[in-house]
Amino acid sequence: MSKWLSDILIDEYPRILAIAYTMVDNDADARDLVQDLAEKIVRNDTQASNYEKPLAYFSKIMRNKRRDDLKGQARTQPSPLEEIDTFSTVENVETAAQYHQARDIFQKELLTLSPEMREAFMMVYFDGFSLQEAASFVGIEKNTLSQRFRRFRMKLGRRLNLESITLSVMLAAFLSIG
Repeated sequence: MSKWLSDILIDEYPRILAIAYTMVDNDADARDLVQDLAEKIVRNDTQASNYEKPLAYFSKIMRNKRRDDLKGQARTQPSPLEEIDTFSTVENVETAAQYHQARDIFQKELLTLSPEMREAFMMVYFDGFSLQEAASFVGIEKNTLSQRFRRFRMKLGRRLNLESITLSVMLAAFLSIG
């Protein structure tokens, strides 16, 4: 008997939440993305066998929702500045700052890739596609794509090492998600 998409959503919740964290700036927004995904899946729950890669389908839904949200924000007036929570501990503020710094560096480095390579990277590390599937999408050999990814990760690692050792540790954890 085949699983339903809602079953896969429940089984893979931690991984889906990790993917959502890569798309937004904070915990609340990540959980909102996952909640919107869950609502969409529950409204139209189908057999998972209808989808070759259910996690890639979930990721695509969350990315589209995030793009729609960003477009909507661009059309609205800017909101007032947020106040900093004075009760936060120093460690949490430092950790959040380091996370945002690492994320900014990662995004800037990702923009140095060609659009096809950027999409292939997203397919492998965030959408759950295999290296072979991404290589077919780009139109190059699997080994060539693997080497390009390795060079990109090394370049990113060197850049983060220049910033701090903590950022390079965060990169290692981040790349182990996908």
